[in-house]
Amino acid sequence: MRKSVFAEFFYLCAAIISATVICISAVLIFISIENFKVEQKNQLVKASDAVIAITQLSAETSGEIDTEYLKNAYRNAADTFDIDFALVNSEGAALTFSEASPCFRTGRFIGSQILDRVNPDGYFEVSTLDNYYDSTYFTLASPVKLNNSDYYIFATMPVNS
Repeated sequence: MRKSVFAEFFYLCAAIISATVICISAVLIFISIENFKVEQKNQLVKASDAVIAITQLSAETSGEIDTEYLKNAYRNAADTFDIDFALVNSEGAALTFSEASPCFRTGRFIGSQILDRVNPDGYFEVSTLDNYYDSTYFTLASPVKLNNSDYYIFATMPVNS
């Protein structure tokens, strides 16, 4: 038995509406994920700018990189922003972290492939930082010049936070 024209039209419209809703939902999910990444990056940039200012001021006033002072300053900033910070030299060695001692990352190296990606505006990624971390993190690396040497400040926060 043949369906009525109305039934065929109804099923066709229902299929088109369902497909449209699915497509629009997928687009909205993608847009919201991208907006979330941008918000996290902006939060990392603001916090990183504050830590860079503290680091530069410390290096200018003491004439050296005082890792103990910076560790305490980074820890205070980490508590304020709920973000972890690290000072890394140009070879990729982590000099100081905001994490409490003993920090297993201090003295570990961040690969040159990551450091090579850092440009004057910084570098942002969502990853394990080439397995530097055990899980996925939002990571912002910012270059900073201290006492005529190149350093990097890494600001990180877990994706699941």
